[in-house]
Amino acid sequence: DQRKLIMTSAAKNLDIQKLMVGTGNPSLAESINLTEFANDLGYKVALVLPPFYYKPLTNEGLFIWYQTLHEKLGNRKIKIFFYNFPQMTGLTIPIEVIEELHKRWPDRFSGIKDSSGDLNYCRRSVSRKKELTNLDERVMGFLNLLDSGEYEYVQGKFGVMLRDDLPKNTGPGFLDQIRNYLLGK
Repeated sequence: DQRKLIMTSAAKNLDIQKLMVGTGNPSLAESINLTEFANDLGYKVALVLPPFYYKPLTNEGLFIWYQTLHEKLGNRKIKIFFYNFPQMTGLTIPIEVIEELHKRWPDRFSGIKDSSGDLNYCRRSVSRKKELTNLDERVMGFLNLLDSGEYEYVQGKFGVMLRDDLPKNTGPGFLDQIRNYLLGK
């Protein structure tokens, strides 16, 4: 299987402490198999897409799918980050499902990578579950670049127009104001 070859090569040649591996697949059996394999190679986090082949998918059905993944992983230590990518899957992972899974198994379901580009979804997921790691590409990249002082680069790279009332310097309190803006505060 090509995915296993890539995972093995990355584990041998890269620092897997800094990597997440994509193990999501519409097939629950394949997602379980790939996630177990990733755990056995030493990966700490797996990005798991929701099952997206059969629609419509209810919240209960989605919950049971992820619950089954968790149960089949048993005592393995690998964490699951939800991979919300509706442009590819055709569905958005409901925040209520994420919250319930995290509430029941916080050591397993501990993050979300949101590639939807929907800033409101990102704001809701961050504001409702602060202990979940949120890896929204735009928000996290935006904040990381701001942390490095690359203000103009942020606007060009991410196509973000910052509100006029936000400070135009990176002095004290700037990042807190940006975070509050992104969280809708």
